Amino acid sequence: MLGISDSYFFCTFDAIMALIITLILLGVVLLLTELLIIPGFGVTGILGILALVGGVVMGYHRYDDGTGHLVLAGTIVICIVFAWFALRPGTWKRLSLTSAITSQAVGTAAERGLAAGMEGVAITRLAPAGTVKINDVQIEATALEGIIRPAQRVRIVKVEGAKVTVKISNF
Repeated sequence: MLGISDSYFFCTFDAIMALIITLILLGVVLLLTELLIIPGFGVTGILGILALVGGVVMGYHRYDDGTGHLVLAGTIVICIVFAWFALRPGTWKRLSLTSAITSQAVGTAAERGLAAGMEGVAITRLAPAGTVKINDVQIEATALEGIIRPAQRVRIVKVEGAKVTVKISNF
């Protein structure tokens, strides 16, 4: 017949073993999070290692060596299984983006036929950057000085790759 102390022992046995299992699973999840999601090695990885070690040490401390060995072996197996599932290619293919980028970058200003001295009109306010239209080509431009209001006439001062510098046209 079980007495009060015997039922207390079985209750704490279950609670302690549940805590050990929880610590081990938490440690594995934290380590996988650190490995796969969070760059570098920081707090999450350290907490994961501490949880794993804490679970194994608790298994040895609270129970006999045989149970401690089982907890250690179980921890190693769980780590291997979780790592295998997380690192296999099929797992991440389902989570990855599969659509391709088909758009192309617009060419440089020179490729679009723009050169220094050409004139056009400011479409947006240039303070200091905005959009201008020169020879039916809309392009981002930077004001050489001051602020240029929309609809003001502008002239290209300098073209360097994709960067166009304009100033207010005096003509």
